[in-house]
Amino acid sequence: MIKQQNFAQDMHVKKVLAWRENLALMPDSHFFELIRMYLGEVKTPYNKHKLIEELSSFLRKAENQQNLVRLLSDTDLQIISVVYFVPSITQEKLGVFFSGVLSFAALYDRLLNLEERLILFRHKESKTDKLVIDINPLLDKILLPFLNFENVLPPPVYAEKSEYSPKILTPLFMACFLSYISSNPDVCKLDGTLKKRPAEVMAEIFPGCKNILQHLVTACLNLALVKSCEKGLVVDFENCALFAKQSWRSQCAYLCVASVFHLSRTNLKKHAQLLLDIISSIPVNQQNAGYERNILVRSSLFAMSASSEPDEMPRGRFSRMLEQQGKSCDEENQGEDFSPKVMETLIEPAVAFGLLAVEGKAESGNEIFVPGINFGNESVASANL
Repeated sequence: MIKQQNFAQDMHVKKVLAWRENLALMPDSHFFELIRMYLGEVKTPYNKHKLIEELSSFLRKAENQQNLVRLLSDTDLQIISVVYFVPSITQEKLGVFFSGVLSFAALYDRLLNLEERLILFRHKESKTDKLVIDINPLLDKILLPFLNFENVLPPPVYAEKSEYSPKILTPLFMACFLSYISSNPDVCKLDGTLKKRPAEVMAEIFPGCKNILQHLVTACLNLALVKSCEKGLVVDFENCALFAKQSWRSQCAYLCVASVFHLSRTNLKKHAQLLLDIISSIPVNQQNAGYERNILVRSSLFAMSASSEPDEMPRGRFSRMLEQQGKSCDEENQGEDFSPKVMETLIEPAVAFGLLAVEGKAESGNEIFVPGINFGNESVASANL
């Protein structure tokens, strides 16, 4: 506990020094404009460091702090909340977060306004050399009660509950699918898309699963569970057996990511873990459970900021198998760093594979998503692949 307190104090001191340094390095015209705004006319001769100390004293007064907070709008609080919850956030990341809500120009104006009001400041982060945005450390305590996740990830307001339960991926379905591919290899075109007639036949064999089939074919090819040859597709049962030893939830996460991207082993694990982290953040134990699509996409920024080297996803023989494939995924990596754009593309396959479920519709008309059945299933698949 003492170590944690000391660490927090050290971080606070570092931020105070960074804020003061930011003021000291400002162009004189901007610096003195701020000083005149809060302290009045500057008398000569002046000492810049002394003026910064006077400005600090001004901000520490409870009355002045309350006046600053009283003027904050809902939009201001949303921006400040994101800055608080997402470490090392940049203007570019804020732009992505508020895409569709605030234009780049509107966001820039709000940030500039918050900086002029001494609530936010920018500084170079020593470890990355990036220009990041932070909350003025002298205002932390007064602002903290107003900062919460609901400012930026609001709960949905339901207009209706969903009564439709689409078919989702199951271990038995997976086993039957691979068995069918093994007996009917000529089902795909050269680009990996299902041929028209085989797709129709498979839709009859697996009724209600049309939304899963193409995702599953692409995922199995990218995971090397199925390989392409002259006669069509060949199931690699050895790789499938290794894959089946993982938890069913992990299998679904890998399949979901691989249905969209052909990634290196490292990025595949990273994307799959982040997808699980994002789904785990969806509120479920409340009346208005779930997230609307745009809020779910937004939440990916929080998961990314909290992530480190993924350690939940298995690191066993299947991982080594991926690494040892003849074709280097690193060389042919068609994916990208995880981003809200990536999360947007993963929603549809996540529903098909049962990691997400549509719980209903919001008053806005958007679908509301909650964790699906397969997200809660951490057991090892029982199907003999």
